[in-house]
Amino acid sequence: MAGASVLQSFVGGRWRSSRGDRLVPDRNPSDSEDVIGMIPAGSPEDVDGAVVSAAAAGAAWRNLTGPARAEHLHRWAAAIAGQQEALAQAMTREVGKPISEARGEVARCVAILR
Repeated sequence: MAGASVLQSFVGGRWRSSRGDRLVPDRNPSDSEDVIGMIPAGSPEDVDGAVVSAAAAGAAWRNLTGPARAEHLHRWAAAIAGQQEALAQAMTREVGKPISEARGEVARCVAILR
């Protein structure tokens, strides 16, 4: 676990560290010695902040026009499509999914967003 990255949460449009101090190792299920990263066990304040941020994001999304929403989804699809192999490899490492299945999931995600 030495050298494993401490992961952060993406809340309100930016990466944030947890206010909690307990870390949980995220291990590769096919190799328990492979620690992908250290995940902070979120505090109640972290959860409250994420809920408030999600509510604000939902309100902002509701106020967008259909074409504006479509543009966001197409940009998201393009970003994922540009990283398909890296995302599939990360998914395989984190959840132990066969690489062919992970590639299919990422491709399906892109198709759904488009």
